[in-house]
Amino acid sequence: MKKVLLLVVFYIPILIQAQRNYTSAEISRLADLGKIWGILHNFHPSMARDIVSTDSLVSDVAESLANDPSSANFRACLEKMLAKLKDPITHVVTDKQVPVKLFTDNDSLPSYRLLADSILYVAFPTSFASNEAVSKLSWLQLQEFEKYKGLVLDLRNAKQIDDDYPFTKGFGDAILRKGVNKPLQIPVHLFRYQAGFIDQRNTSLEGGVYIAGWQTKSSGTIRPAARPAQWNGRMVVVVNRFSSSQLMEWLLALQSAGYCKIIFDGDAVDYLNSTAWDYYTAADSLHLKLRIFDYLDVNGKIIRDPDLFINGISDENIFLEKCRILAITSTKNNPENIHSLAYRHPFPNNENSGFAPIGQRLFGLYNYWNAINYFNPNKHLLKQPWDSVLVEFIPRFINANDTTSYYFTIADMVSRIHDSHGFLNLLNMKTVAERYWYTVPLSAMKIGTKYYIVSIGKDSTQNINAFQLWDEIIAIDSVPINIYKEKFRSRFAASNDWTFERDVRRYLLSGAKNSVLQLTIMRNGKITKLNALRTQPAYLSDYDLVSFNDNHKDIEILKGNIGYVNMGLLTIGRIDKMFDTLMDTKAIIFDIRNYPKGTVFDIVPRLTDHDSVAVKFGIPYVTYKSIYEPLISKNSDYFIVNADKTKPYYKGKIIILCNAITQSHAEYTIMLFQGAAGKRVTVIGSATAGADGNVTAVKLPGGYSTYFSGLEVLYPDGSQTQQTGIRINIKVEPTLAGLRASKDEVLQKAIQFIESGK
Repeated sequence: MKKVLLLVVFYIPILIQAQRNYTSAEISRLADLGKIWGILHNFHPSMARDIVSTDSLVSDVAESLANDPSSANFRACLEKMLAKLKDPITHVVTDKQVPVKLFTDNDSLPSYRLLADSILYVAFPTSFASNEAVSKLSWLQLQEFEKYKGLVLDLRNAKQIDDDYPFTKGFGDAILRKGVNKPLQIPVHLFRYQAGFIDQRNTSLEGGVYIAGWQTKSSGTIRPAARPAQWNGRMVVVVNRFSSSQLMEWLLALQSAGYCKIIFDGDAVDYLNSTAWDYYTAADSLHLKLRIFDYLDVNGKIIRDPDLFINGISDENIFLEKCRILAITSTKNNPENIHSLAYRHPFPNNENSGFAPIGQRLFGLYNYWNAINYFNPNKHLLKQPWDSVLVEFIPRFINANDTTSYYFTIADMVSRIHDSHGFLNLLNMKTVAERYWYTVPLSAMKIGTKYYIVSIGKDSTQNINAFQLWDEIIAIDSVPINIYKEKFRSRFAASNDWTFERDVRRYLLSGAKNSVLQLTIMRNGKITKLNALRTQPAYLSDYDLVSFNDNHKDIEILKGNIGYVNMGLLTIGRIDKMFDTLMDTKAIIFDIRNYPKGTVFDIVPRLTDHDSVAVKFGIPYVTYKSIYEPLISKNSDYFIVNADKTKPYYKGKIIILCNAITQSHAEYTIMLFQGAAGKRVTVIGSATAGADGNVTAVKLPGGYSTYFSGLEVLYPDGSQTQQTGIRINIKVEPTLAGLRASKDEVLQKAIQFIESGK
């Protein structure tokens, strides 16, 4: 709903590099690198705590992989990227696992040993809990533990246990709660969320449409035993990678409250498997473990580490001695690792260089692809699978060897979102301009099914007067115009065919500086060819001949007591004057073949005597509440028009004029009129742009910004507006005959409808 101006980027000398071809397997590795980066960038807790900048996380490894896309280097690049997070949980999983050695006398029953300092060691793998014989062991009764100063409970398993319920129900529940004298909160899951894509034009989250931050997942409570024992002994619990997440959460709660210590048999990379999400890449079947949430204790401190790591227990005596020492050692307070709710979003660097090295270019591709993948509310409208876009553009971004090819590669990628909000910020870079953006002072436009010259400027270097208004253009440089125009499909994003035709007229006559433009034209039934030199770096097209907005003031009364409002000129300060002037007219024509000045919010409350729902919004909401997949949904909201009951409301007919120029806030304006006044509103004209919703920016290295519609804007019943445009009641398009006669046929149709009702 915002209007964004295209920016100017300065010239930087061209850089040249060798072109390279990649196999499908190599491209898959490069694609997976970008997808994994997207998960880390958007969801890993460390990335929201400014651990590492988002571009430096991937740029160097992307360049390395582009230069050597082998399987071995892919793994090395992943390991290097993940290591930058300084999070051992997030790692490439290796198949080398140290065998588990359990110190039990029987493969299905627990055993015990008495250690020095009156410490009892009990080897009780949780997998043994289903054995009914366990409950009959006299030495395993709770009252037997009270004679010891400490208890080492070895709960390691020899293989994965997904459900520890038999253990907690039959034995563990009682022993783990033995010393608990007050309710304990099981650690809370803390994860990132993002409601919409944080606009990368800004470095602050203040006052934006979109928000990002932290959420917590509700947790349970560990209750004291029904008859709490007065046991003050110290407890040490031994676990390994095969302990269940349920049990680990219980132990973390006890540890954070000072009731136990934890020994982990294995490396840190194997610890807390419940805080990781398993990601299997398409390339080389590498298996990754990625942290996507943290545990918080009751004080808001992040719970990360056990009290002791022992990698590969083989010597029983050494192990038992370590257990004893830990049991008699005083408990240390948790470090002051308080979680801050001040979310810092990582923004990419933005140097106005016009070009960038391979790694930075790939980072830009990854940044854009993930933004659309997670946060484009209209992704379901794309005309090709978004994964295929990533695969297609990886080699193109790598092989873009100068500023020109880099720019056009970005432009082509952006064109694939089919969103006329997909602006690109380059307008006058010298290298591009001299090859592609010089033109002649002529404006061409499609009217009906044909193209005509609708304005002629001046050029002192040549005789431009050889051309005449209303010359029909048959071909450009001997190529039929309907074929010639197709080469511009990749130059800009267009929501639909009519916005393509609206915008392609800025490109049709452009080319290299001082190159010859040859137009084949039809004039008075005769075909001729006329040449002109492209000498102007930019010609401000003049469409006065086919646009009638400038023929009217902001507020007028037309013949027949019909009000007229030029919404492109009307300002907020003139709204009261508008109603005072037009209140007694039988109809008001609101001409929105332009871009309004934000006046709709003050107008629509005075068009009705009751409140009404006008627009439904959808904001992408993305988080990882599950360790298996991202939850991508849309938060719905509605805009309610609240009638201004302090002033009289306008009761006459309301007519809206529109065309393909009507885009974004202009389309939203019409929707508010339709919602406020309902059946009293008649929309007359041709299809609108089909690009509504907030304009959201994505940065790419080299100083580029591009945009997309960050909000889904629907009618209250859920009907689509993106790509389709606004609902039109009476379709009218200007004809060649009417334009040549300077007739505003759309306005004339509106007046006819007011007078006759048809």
